[in-house]
Amino acid sequence: MEKAEQKIISLLDKFEKLSEQYAPEVVEKTLNAIQVTGAGNLLAGFLCLVICGTIFLITKRFYIYACSQYEKDRFSSWNLASSISVAFGAALFLIFLIPAFLELGDLWNWVAIFRPDLALAHKILGV
Repeated sequence: MEKAEQKIISLLDKFEKLSEQYAPEVVEKTLNAIQVTGAGNLLAGFLCLVICGTIFLITKRFYIYACSQYEKDRFSSWNLASSISVAFGAALFLIFLIPAFLELGDLWNWVAIFRPDLALAHKILGV
């Protein structure tokens, strides 16, 4: 029984030495990973905003084109096309706008970039 206790104590001493040796590197790498995750989330939010702007411009151009075609020929189906384009464009716009606001409005994404230690504490505590 004494040999088992001595082996356990020696193993715990080895683990303690390893943790003292590698703990600073592990903490630094963890903080870097949290910072990269926050930056990735914010980049996704900005990308969604760019997509929203593109959708808005395409929908606006097609709507103007459809209205001009309808003005040329009142008996054509361009009026329906303009209505469908606005509805479709608005739906796509909202699909990308909601995640953009969620990603950019999340305070912890910004904290992760500028203070990764606080973001780590937030993740560990689960608050």
